[in-house]
Amino acid sequence: MIKNKTAELIMACDLVIAHCSTALSFAVLAGKPIAFATSRPLHDVSREFRGQIDAMAQALGKTPIFMDRLADAMFADLLTVDTPRYEQYIADFIKIPGSPDLPMWEIVAGGVASATQAGPLRELISQHG
Repeated sequence: MIKNKTAELIMACDLVIAHCSTALSFAVLAGKPIAFATSRPLHDVSREFRGQIDAMAQALGKTPIFMDRLADAMFADLLTVDTPRYEQYIADFIKIPGSPDLPMWEIVAGGVASATQAGPLRELISQHG
């Protein structure tokens, strides 16, 4: 097992095989094909886990592959990337279109700094500070 190298490993691979994980964002941002792997027992045990796998796969235009039923699996689109769905996934789950290309904490810090210089937050601070 390799730890703390997820982004680098995804960038270097040809295919990402996953259940469901926020690390899939790296694969989407890198435009890598993703195969969603599951099994019937795993799928049947947890409704929440099944829902997460199904939702992520559907958002990216993929069908989960049941590893215990490979004869039934559809491999034709395994290495395909549905670019419009990837772009929509980025807009829905990773980055709001038009937002600054900055880390979240810099955006929040900038908002707090401008709010404390003028407006209701400054008045609240001066009343209680």
